[in-house]
Amino acid sequence: MTETFYSHSPRPRLVPEWRELVSLTDEELGHYDIAAMNLACAAGLPGAEAIDVEGCLRWLDAATDLVRRWTEAGLDEFFRPNPAEFKNSEAYFRVLALASVLQRHCGVRFDASKIGAGPEVPFEFHEQFVHGVIQGPGGTCATLPVVYASIGRRLGYPIRLVCAKRHLFARWDDPAAGERFNIECSGVGFDDPPDDRYRAWPLPITNADEERLFGYLQSFSPRRELATSVGQRGFVLQDHKRYREAAECFCAAAELTPQSAGYPGCVLGTIAEWKRHLQSLYPPRFPRRIDVLLRPDRRRWRTVPWEVEKEMAALRVIDYSLNDPEARATWWDLLRQGRPPIRPVPASITADYDFLFPAS
Repeated sequence: MTETFYSHSPRPRLVPEWRELVSLTDEELGHYDIAAMNLACAAGLPGAEAIDVEGCLRWLDAATDLVRRWTEAGLDEFFRPNPAEFKNSEAYFRVLALASVLQRHCGVRFDASKIGAGPEVPFEFHEQFVHGVIQGPGGTCATLPVVYASIGRRLGYPIRLVCAKRHLFARWDDPAAGERFNIECSGVGFDDPPDDRYRAWPLPITNADEERLFGYLQSFSPRRELATSVGQRGFVLQDHKRYREAAECFCAAAELTPQSAGYPGCVLGTIAEWKRHLQSLYPPRFPRRIDVLLRPDRRRWRTVPWEVEKEMAALRVIDYSLNDPEARATWWDLLRQGRPPIRPVPASITADYDFLFPAS
């Protein structure tokens, strides 16, 4: 069956706030520009004040026009006289022209500071969203495929995102024409390696079960593409110890990709880190019993196990209790200073979660 997710005329500027995007269907998301959605997921993060969103979108428009002109001229000059030189594939030639123009004339490049770095090296903020490609020192595998997909789709190309283990790349995937090849654009020019290369690089995929469980080497749907940018937002928030917001981003990404085990793992990892962080802030005699009134019929994350959602709720209540100005003035700040509290310290904390944090 032919998939018809993507519009050939994406609407780059009509992008809602990221929380509104996560409720949209694949068909609805297919009308939005992937780069604009990526930038929407960066809004409000530390460092995002330096992003010129409108400037980035204008750059994408201009780059698209330049690629279109060079491609049409090149088809007559190079491809049609000798198609065998380009694997007898107009699609292959179009991607080659796309890569050549972006790299030679638009300054698109891999961030030099990450050349030779292993997948364990963390990204800086400009390396996690597409503004780093456009107005910064360059991109990474997290951002370059998004730029290629954004411009390619503006030209009507069926380019989709794909992931291997700790690596993102693009793919020409046209079920109607039966043409499909990978687009590795993190180097100079572009390469079209087979899937088997990604099963071994940059980290080996253990077996077919792991490949299926994490959705490796499968062309992304629009919701999964959005999940990638929402997940990037979560990683930035986690780096800044904004664990509640990070966990919520990973929960949203898990909702967008219920078939993949990747983001549920991020949720659990963030919860563990959040819990350790809060425990390090406990003042003497902080209550160890936390009772949270949370109704299972008012669930906020359908794909997250109920026990995990309850743990997140408890951590949010603890976070609130530690930082509540009245509680700090009455108990916690005084206890940290070795002084007696104004009132007896409660033995436990009971909170109505829906009252404290009504669903938006």
